[in-house]
Amino acid sequence: MNIVFCGGGTVGHISPAIAIAKEFEKRNPDCKIAFIGRASGAENEIIKKNGYKLYEIQVSGLIRKLTLKNLGVIKKLFTAEKESKKILEDFSADAVIGTGGYVCFPVVRAAKKLGIFTAIHESNASPGLSAKLLSKKCDIVFYGTKTDNNDKNSIYSGNPVREDFYKIQKSDARKKLGIPSDKLFVLSVGGSIGAWALNDASLEMMKDFSSKRNDILHCHSTGKRYFESVKETHPELFPAKNGCSVVPFIDEMPLYLAAADIVISRCGAMTLSEICASGSASILIPSPNVTADHQTKNALHLVENGAAVLINESELSAESLTEALLRLINNRELLSRMEKNAFRISSPNASRIIAKNIENHILCSNNLPAGL
Repeated sequence: MNIVFCGGGTVGHISPAIAIAKEFEKRNPDCKIAFIGRASGAENEIIKKNGYKLYEIQVSGLIRKLTLKNLGVIKKLFTAEKESKKILEDFSADAVIGTGGYVCFPVVRAAKKLGIFTAIHESNASPGLSAKLLSKKCDIVFYGTKTDNNDKNSIYSGNPVREDFYKIQKSDARKKLGIPSDKLFVLSVGGSIGAWALNDASLEMMKDFSSKRNDILHCHSTGKRYFESVKETHPELFPAKNGCSVVPFIDEMPLYLAAADIVISRCGAMTLSEICASGSASILIPSPNVTADHQTKNALHLVENGAAVLINESELSAESLTEALLRLINNRELLSRMEKNAFRISSPNASRIIAKNIENHILCSNNLPAGL
């Protein structure tokens, strides 16, 4: 069985694909996996680190306004589709799975024209443009959040995250990171790229609040884009001291999320799914600079289930962030309830649901027994 994944633009489009790929390998050790990603995409490093074969194609996203530049984008899409056809034929692909981003469009279209089984997974509460355009053409559309969509090809799977996020126990994670049992561990992250507004509020809070509390350890990840500028604007936080540390990026996110008592974060769908899988309470700040305000919709799912507190970016400051943090610190019963609620709405079987459905379709099309 040969499976090709396509996705890109952010780490959030790659991480579910990695989780699904590992499930396929667990179910069928002879399964061959390949990825098709956008050329020079920073997110491709994760694919390479996991040892998967990667093909890169030149592709750009449509500009959402009337402009002649879109003619060049469309030309690239046709070229990328032609390149994708050759890749899929050479790899003898049995199925193509898209996990988000404009790179999915030419690859899935190429697969359909070749008669290859196609599926897409939409992690966000509000589907992206590629998912909307492709959903009617794909054999299966998997959704990370429950919708009112009753199409025959639609399946609610939840969002697939790596098993590590479910397996690491809080006590083990804290021991490995050297966090004493009497300390409350706060983790604030702006995503793999970073978010300036969240950085600014978190670092000011770290300087004026976290560093002055003997009962708090606080780690903040700036995102690689902003790390050097943060060192210039907040020299008082370097080197790490008073229980506070600032880093550009966290590679061992399952470990840090498992250890965290409170997570402060943006609201990408996969980030929130990882927070829930880790059973962490969270303070969420949706980015206003995303299509269809989908981060707010993602966050509301956690808030409405009693797993998170939401602060709109227009109201974000060191003071509002500190106030939200204190509310949780001073109410440990609420904090514990939020942790349980977060894990309750996680999707530990998402990868299995996706892999099993696709596997069954492939086996049935080859007249082999399904449901293995």
